[in-house]
Amino acid sequence: MGLINQILVLFLACFKTNFSNMWTNRFLAIWASIFFMGLSIESGAQAKDTLWYLNGDFELISEYKFLENNEIINYKNAKGKFRDVESDFIYAIHMSNGEKVAVYQPSLNEQSTDTLSVEEMKSFVSGGHYANMEYRAIGAFLEGYIVGVAAPMAVATIGLNPFYALIVPAANSAVIGITRPSERKIIERHPDESKQALFVEGYREAAKRKRIKSSINGGLLGVVASITVIFVVSAN
Repeated sequence: MGLINQILVLFLACFKTNFSNMWTNRFLAIWASIFFMGLSIESGAQAKDTLWYLNGDFELISEYKFLENNEIINYKNAKGKFRDVESDFIYAIHMSNGEKVAVYQPSLNEQSTDTLSVEEMKSFVSGGHYANMEYRAIGAFLEGYIVGVAAPMAVATIGLNPFYALIVPAANSAVIGITRPSERKIIERHPDESKQALFVEGYREAAKRKRIKSSINGGLLGVVASITVIFVVSAN
């Protein structure tokens, strides 16, 4: 019997039963204990581990294993498909039982710039995670859309194929990629965490990626909308 049906049966039993009957109360208590025990077992069977990337992204995984001297992690994603990812992109795996499997290791090469300690990388990843969760990049999307709408019209005006207009929003996205979110706003949102420079850096890097992605999406949408209008008008 499904969990929803069991819940309905339990509620119906509660309403229809005379609770002054001692044996009935005992029966319901035992039945409820068995029910919630089964619920816990079923929830545990569906428990997932969490794979954390260095950029602050994460995904729920299961059945993971390390391959090729721990250089590759093979796992089943939330869609039930197996994927491989290089360990160099992973910070850690948080297991459903609360344990943590450390993946990131500071470089031992003195010539390498990747010399952050585990705690320092944790701060960087935390900043990226907050940016991925809360930063919207609406302004970048709108700017990209406006540039995308204007580009085909401007290109058509000078006699070029409207499809060349894709270059304009791409260039706009490149410019947006040079800039980064204001540190002041990060401090306002996270006054305690922002005291750590690497938290701010991780936040700004993740936010910058979202701005570029939003600008590209807005630019493509604007170009498509503008070209559609041009063809409709020219057809008439």
